[in-house]
Amino acid sequence: DLGANTDAQANTIELSDAELDTVTASNLRIGGNVAGSFNITSPISPANVTNLGLVSNSSVTQTPGSTITVANLALSTSSATLVEGNNVTRIAAIMSGFGQDLNFKTIGALEIGTVDSVSGISTNSGNANLQVDGNLTQSNPVFANLGIRSTSGDVTLTNASNQVNSISGR
Repeated sequence: DLGANTDAQANTIELSDAELDTVTASNLRIGGNVAGSFNITSPISPANVTNLGLVSNSSVTQTPGSTITVANLALSTSSATLVEGNNVTRIAAIMSGFGQDLNFKTIGALEIGTVDSVSGISTNSGNANLQVDGNLTQSNPVFANLGIRSTSGDVTLTNASNQVNSISGR
């Protein structure tokens, strides 16, 4: 549970935003390949972290209003639904669950790039649905069905290695 203000759940990692602020690191990776699901229950904004990585063999979700504010976000999970108006400028994601989706919203421009050891966006026959309130660009490829909603700004996805079966936008 990220954003939790208590440590009450048994067998659960509970980290508050204040606890995350005590970490100073270029890369902060939370979880592991055998970690269960993550639920972000309050806003988090690790003050001294450049790259935040969430790693799980399950899903990553957030409750209403529980935003993520960090420069760069890496997701290595089965699926992710993070649609609460996050403030992230670069994303990299691997969705390992077959047919599972990445759903992500940010309040500014977004680059699909490399964060920590994750590069581009890849789903296992799933969709990558991105909502951006600015320009959407990429420095690394996308391997997914792609849904894009840009409320303002341009969408420029020209990586020669992209493998996108379908793309939709509004």
